[in-house]
Amino acid sequence: MMHAKQAAVVASAAVFLVLLSLPFIVVPTDAAAVLDTPETARLGIGTVLQIDARGTAQANVDEEVVRALTTMSLVFEITQKGQHGALFAVMSGSLVLNTTRFVVTNGIGVAGRPEMGRFNGTVVFVFRFNMTKTDGTIVQVTLRGIVVRSEGHGPILAMRGTMSVDNLSWVLRQFGRVHVVNK
Repeated sequence: MMHAKQAAVVASAAVFLVLLSLPFIVVPTDAAAVLDTPETARLGIGTVLQIDARGTAQANVDEEVVRALTTMSLVFEITQKGQHGALFAVMSGSLVLNTTRFVVTNGIGVAGRPEMGRFNGTVVFVFRFNMTKTDGTIVQVTLRGIVVRSEGHGPILAMRGTMSVDNLSWVLRQFGRVHVVNK
């Protein structure tokens, strides 16, 4: 019995790692992170970008931890741009929590590069958007994160957030990429 449990845990971990690393393989690597390279400095108001991410969600139910796999796609437009940041309007997207699909109705976001403190020089961002479930349930999601640069994989978005669904508060952890949809 113990071997079966260990095998199930190892198989689950392997599937999780494959699902988590898949967006880094599938998503095009030619697009740069928002505000992170000279190419993105040329992005102006009206530019549409898309985030594709995968990760996990965790909630506490009756003193037990419930975990789920997540997949997210978020399309947003630059509505304002300043010297140290940009404001976004979330246009569309979806988030899948295991098998439950949520569709974006509206939202906002902001990204910037702090000049002092813990994140000095790092691109940070925050998104808050509303979603609906197929039964019409309204869900609000808040994500915050940073852009992490890596030699082999380029810019990666590391995000954390919260989502409340049916009286459950989920903690989201997402990793993904951003690419330009149009210029």
